Order: sequence, then structure tokens, then C-alpha cells
Amino acid sequence: MKREWIGRCAVIASAALWASWGMGCATSGRVDKVEGDVAALRQELDATRNRLDNELADTLRQAQADLENIQKVSKEASDRLARNSADLGAEMIEVKKAIDQIRGDVEGTRRNLAQLEKDFDLFRKDVDSRLTSAPVKDNLPEDPTALWDEGNRRFDGGDWPGALAAFQRYVERFPSDKKADNAQLLLGQSYLNQGKYAEAVLELGKVVQKFKASDVEDAAIFRIGEAFIGLGKCDDAKAMFEGFVAEYPRSKFKNDARGKVKQLQSKKICY
Repeated sequence: MKREWIGRCAVIASAALWASWGMGCATSGRVDKVEGDVAALRQELDATRNRLDNELADTLRQAQADLENIQKVSKEASDRLARNSADLGAEMIEVKKAIDQIRGDVEGTRRNLAQLEKDFDLFRKDVDSRLTSAPVKDNLPEDPTALWDEGNRRFDGGDWPGALAAFQRYVERFPSDKKADNAQLLLGQSYLNQGKYAEAVLELGKVVQKFKASDVEDAAIFRIGEAFIGLGKCDDAKAMFEGFVAEYPRSKFKNDARGKVKQLQSKKICY
């Protein structure tokens, strides 16, 4: 019964990145919903990127057309100034009105373009931050013991990006090592400590998926609950901690989990 509950939580964790984070540990229907939400969010991000690209291109084309129109009107004004005709004054008044109108349109276009570029840049940075947040692997030791020690040194020192790089390298190079599950846990916690809750859920879920009967399984699931709070998924976090108390009665995190349930019930956190 416990393994079935853990397995279903692992499915949720692996699907959690970019999802709306429906907990889904209670029924298979909620698992399907999370997977659907993941796909929907990715489609929404793609659609938003395409829309902003199209709006930026349209605005640039309109600005170019307006500037060309100004050049045309200015040339016509110059041509009319060269003519000595009785109605020159009236024509120039009309020309001036046309130029003022176009200048106003161009100014508005420029403001819209600047705002669009700003919005697009913020959107791009947000998407890039979420989708390309994998740690950069620097010059790390090749020996597993030295690599483990380096990762812990960075983690204990609060160097979360450095710890990410070390533990990511560890689980990639030594997936069967006896400390690999602990490295995976610390990898997820490094994301959690940086407030990157989506990435944290994904990496912490791998502890349950990849390492059966790991002695840090309870820690990983407890941290997933904390990540759900960070994501604002209060009901999902509450269900996670309630299930945790029932499934891990001897865990050192049991009392903390109970405290989280009480806080969530009283809406002192998350809501």
C-alpha cells in the first residue's frame, strides 16, 4: 500500500515541471490532469512567444511604413515650396497638418514598440530562466569521494549553484553509487533553497522514481510538499503532508509534517 502511494507521488513529481501542480496522489484522474496541465502550459508559452514575435514584427513594419510616409510628405512639401503659386499658403497648411498627424502616429508607434520590446524581453527572460535553469558544470573532481565532498562543501556554504553542479555531475557519473540517492536529494534541495520550486519537485521526485527503498525517500517527499507550498498549491501540499504522516510514522520529519498540516488548515501559510 505504501509503495503504491509513493509510486503515484513519483509520477506527479516527474510531471510537475511547468504544470499547474494538481497533487494527483489520490486518484489516477488527477495524475492525468497534471499531465494535461503540463502540455497546456507549454502550448500557452509557445503561443505567447509566437504572439509577441508577430506583434513585434508588425509594429516594426508599421513604424517603417510611417517613417517612409513622413519622407514622402516632406518631399511633397519641398516640391510645393519650390512652386510660386497663389494657393501655396493653403497647401502648406494642409501639408503641415499631415506632417503633424504622421509625427503623432510615429511617436505613438515608437512608444508601443518600446513597451512591446520591454514586455517581450521580460517574457523571454522568464521562460529562459525556467526552461534553461540546469546548473553549469564547472571544473569538478572526477573521483566520486572528492566530488561528493565538494558538493557538500558548497551546499553547507550556501553555494546553491555550485552544489547543483556538483550533485548533478555525481548522479550522472555515478548513478549506481550508494550515495547517489543522497546526491539526488541534495540536488533537489539546492533548487528548493533558491526558490526554483518547479525544478525542485522534478529532481526530488527522481529520488522516489530511481532509488527504490531509499533511506532518504521520506526526506524527498517532505521537501516536495514544501515545494508545493512555494508554488502556491496549498491543497496539494496539505494532501502531501497528510499522506506523509500516515505513510512515514517513524520519520524524523513526521512532527514537521503535522505542523505543516495545521498551518495549512488554519491558512497561516501558503494561502
